[in-house]
This record gives sequence, C-alpha cells and structure tokens, in this order.
Amino acid sequence: MKFILILVICLLGCNNDKVINEQHIRSIYWTKISSITPLESHLFPGVIYSKQYTDLSFQLSGKLQTLNAIEGQLINKGDVISVLDNEHFQLKLLESKSNLNTKKANYIQVKNEHNRIRNLYQHNLASQAEIDKMNALLNIAKNDLEAGQHKLKLCEKDLQNTMITAPFSGVISNRYVQNNQVVSKGEPVVKILGDSQLQVKFYLPEHLRHKVKIGDSLSVSADSLNMTNFAAQIVEISNPNIKQSSFYVTLSITQFQKSLLAGMSVQVLLKTKAEYSSSEVFTIPINAIDSDMSGLHNIFVFNQSTSKIHKKHIKILDVIQNSAVISGELTEGNIIASAGVNVLQDNQTVFLYKNYNK
Repeated sequence: MKFILILVICLLGCNNDKVINEQHIRSIYWTKISSITPLESHLFPGVIYSKQYTDLSFQLSGKLQTLNAIEGQLINKGDVISVLDNEHFQLKLLESKSNLNTKKANYIQVKNEHNRIRNLYQHNLASQAEIDKMNALLNIAKNDLEAGQHKLKLCEKDLQNTMITAPFSGVISNRYVQNNQVVSKGEPVVKILGDSQLQVKFYLPEHLRHKVKIGDSLSVSADSLNMTNFAAQIVEISNPNIKQSSFYVTLSITQFQKSLLAGMSVQVLLKTKAEYSSSEVFTIPINAIDSDMSGLHNIFVFNQSTSKIHKKHIKILDVIQNSAVISGELTEGNIIASAGVNVLQDNQTVFLYKNYNK
C-alpha cells in the first residue's frame, strides 16, 4: 500500500514538471523584417505661373469707350476686352462701302459697254480707236474698283483695331488704364495669363540641389482647393541665388487641372533618400522594441532551428507613425517578436502564434 502511494506521488510530480515546462513555451506575435530604402519628405511653398501671357494694347490711339476687364476675371478666347470710341471709324466704313458700291456699278456699266464695242469690232462695225478707248476705260474702272475694295478693307481693319479681344483663354492679371481714358497706340491696357500652359516655381535649398535634376517628376498640391496631388516635371533649375542660398526651380504641370489658376499658392513635395550612417536599415513595428532602463533599445530575433529568441541591440534612426526605422546586426528575412516584448527573455523558447502584419 505504501509502495502504491509513493508511485502515485512520483507520477503526479512528473506531470507537474511537464505542465511547468509547457508554461515556459510562450506563443508570440511575430513579423518578418525586410530592408528598405527610407525616404525623407520635404515640403516647399510654390506659386503657379502661366507660361503663356501677354500685354494687350490698341493699334490705334483714341478714347476708351468700354473696358470689360477686372483683375482676376476669367476670360475665354475671343472675348471682347476693351473698345475705343469708334464712331469716326464707323462713318468712314459706311462712306467706303457707299463709294465701293458706286465703283462697282460704274465697272459693270463700263464692262457692258466694252463687251458691246468688242462685238461690233469683231464684225467690222467699230474702229480700232473705239475698242482702244473702251479698253482704257475698262482698266480705269477696274483699278477704281480694286482701290475701293482695298480702302474698304482698311476701314474694316481700322474699326476692328478699335477692339481688343482675348487671344487665348485665361485670367486678367493686371489692368493698366481706366474707362474714358485716352490711350496711345501700343500703350498696354491689360495683361492676361493663359490657363493651358501653367508652371510652378519654388525655391530649393542648396543642400538638396544634388537630389534633383531636370526631367524629375515631383508631386504638387493646392490645399486651398482641397485637391489631390498632381504631377509636375522639372524643366528648369536656375543658377544659385547666393543671398538666399537656394535655387529657383520651374516645374511644368503635366496633368491638366481645370481648377488651377495662375497666382495660386501650392505645396511642392520632394522625397529624397534618407542619409543614415548605416548601410542597411529596416522598418519594424514600434511594439517590437524593448527599451531598458539604460536607454538601450532591443528586439527579440527568433531562431527557427532552436525555437528560441535572442535579444539584439538596435539603433532607432527614425519613427514614422507606428513603425520605427532601425539598424543593427540583422539580416533580410529575420523573424522577430512583434508584441508583448516586455515579458520576453533572452534565450527563451517560444512558439510562433500569429503574423503581426496579417
């Protein structure tokens, strides 16, 4: 009876040891690390400019009768911008049309007479002198008609020149004169900026100059319009501005944005490779980092052959949202504990429970 009791106690003791050993095998959340090329983001304020712009002026002098131009006003190609007092030119046009009608009637009359005399001459019923006279009269009438037509075109052009129309669609950026003002030939009246060839200009600090080149595509956004980012390509980089230690960069907007206008403020995003001293860097979840009282940072790397984790020191290079950019003695594909690391110990046997990223 005593022997049986001792045997039972021994069996219970063995089972307890097994339970204790099983309790030390902790299941862990895990993730597999991979090396990355970390990027740094730089935001610069920029302004939209129009590559297409012009000052509009009259080709005649005169008094402004109408000026349909307000700074910031949107215009379409062909819209009438300004008109001079053109009553005098309208009268000259009417007079020219009347004179032309008279000369047309005279030409038709002379031509009909010429045809009649020519028919008589062919039948020997008119002399050579008569046909020569009619030829001369027909030439005179024809020249008068052509002169009248030319004068009419000049009058029409003069009347047309009393109006300024938009050569392309865009926006009025400047108005130089006022209504009822007398303007001279060639004097600027308004300036318009086109909306089809927009550019972005911004200043780039000199320490980032080597990061960009002509042809690179950057991301641009206009916060005031709550717009998503759109692409713009570098087309020009100026010589350095010594006073400001910067370069003037010009971007051509490659994706047409109907809501963009010259003069708007934008943000230019430039992403560059982060320059860390370490040759290889990795991103891991913040929860995978175990920091001790001395300020050192560690992670637990899983050994697949022994099912044990080993503590390794790391260096935190950057923190991006819920991830950390780190360096250390790590290898692409290492499996690390990604949660609950504060209760883990070096050389501890664990069981991979669930991938933290899935």
